[in-house]
Amino acid sequence: MLNGARTAESDEGYDFLRGRPIESAVDVLGKRPLQLGRFGKVQLVRLRGRRLSSSKAPLTPVSPGSPASTAAKTDQTFALRTVTKAAALRLRLARYLREERRILLGKQHPFIQTLIATGQDQEHVYMLYEFAHGGTLFTHLRAAGRFEPDRARFYAVQLALALGHLHERCGAAPIVHRDVRPESVLLDRLGFVKLSSFIYVKQLDADHPHTWTLCGTPEYSAPEMLLESGHDRAVDWWAFGVTVFELLAGFPPFCAESPLATSAAVIAGHFTMPRHFDPDARALLRGLLQPMPRQRLGNLRRADGGAVVGAVVGAVVVDDGGCCGGGARNGADGVLAHAWFKGVELPALLSRIAEAPLVPVVNGDEDDGNYEVSRLHGADDAEDASVYSHSTTAVGMADENQVGGASAGSARGTGTAMRGGWLASADAEEAALLADF
Repeated sequence: MLNGARTAESDEGYDFLRGRPIESAVDVLGKRPLQLGRFGKVQLVRLRGRRLSSSKAPLTPVSPGSPASTAAKTDQTFALRTVTKAAALRLRLARYLREERRILLGKQHPFIQTLIATGQDQEHVYMLYEFAHGGTLFTHLRAAGRFEPDRARFYAVQLALALGHLHERCGAAPIVHRDVRPESVLLDRLGFVKLSSFIYVKQLDADHPHTWTLCGTPEYSAPEMLLESGHDRAVDWWAFGVTVFELLAGFPPFCAESPLATSAAVIAGHFTMPRHFDPDARALLRGLLQPMPRQRLGNLRRADGGAVVGAVVGAVVVDDGGCCGGGARNGADGVLAHAWFKGVELPALLSRIAEAPLVPVVNGDEDDGNYEVSRLHGADDAEDASVYSHSTTAVGMADENQVGGASAGSARGTGTAMRGGWLASADAEEAALLADF
């Protein structure tokens, strides 16, 4: 949990290590990681010696009626994400990792990759996810160049439903993903979407309806995030719009030679749609790529903060009775009411009986052939080891200075430094949070 000590009951079935070293808990499959980067390493693994059948979280969540439901229950291959505590300290990821764990652990949705279990040892944090055999949507997009509208729509609907679930399942406490892009969307073995990459996930509440952290990728970041003026779930609908544009065009609407130039292009808000975009697609994208968050499709607001009633966006009338639930036509409902999505059969998608435009070739549960190694950011392992050594020493000195979960300023380890745009701080609080992961 993010706040307070964890209980044995709350963790039952979720700690897949249970005191064992990682080498005795899993067999690593394949000759290469699925993903490498500063935020961890993802590998295909098989559990050793103990099944997770007693876990509160099903091994491979599927929707009722899924043609793969029977076979999926026997799957014992998973995607294991490993984050070194040293890197987490240097990049100040402890709270992000704990938030990801708190929000996702054991929760299920047909189009969201499920976090099944976690574990830790002295030097690493481990997160065990269901394995999506189809690889990233970005890989398939790059192979195709661009998608025909029906294929783009198939993926876009599922992504919208996944975002709607995050935004609306908690009422006044929406969960914001903040890293929506084709690289964050996986395909399962039947060709359906699994939203992944939750390192920046954030839950808001009535007392804190906005957050100010600058994160994500500039090509997919909304103007309000880049301007650090405070953002909420509207940033996900902007990124959703950028993603739909890219699925249809083969490239994002905002792209320049450097991240700074790309950010400037996003803030300026000028983009050109290819000629082959149909009128409904153009109207949808104009509604989603609206610079003003309260006028953005999926997040429509009146100037007084209420929801728009009967607002016209592109080719759809959004009849919204409120910002969350209660028959509202905002959020995912408002987005999917757009004319571009006309004719989509949501029940068939949710039950996974619809026909996918591409069924990935999968030769068994241990086949990772649809993945290409995605290298995100470099990291200096020697530097990480040094940082963690200093920080864990500081933990013992800082315990008496802990107040409400925050350590006193005098208890910081190696101080702070700027590295690659990230604030690196090896303080006692971060190390303590990791030690209790």
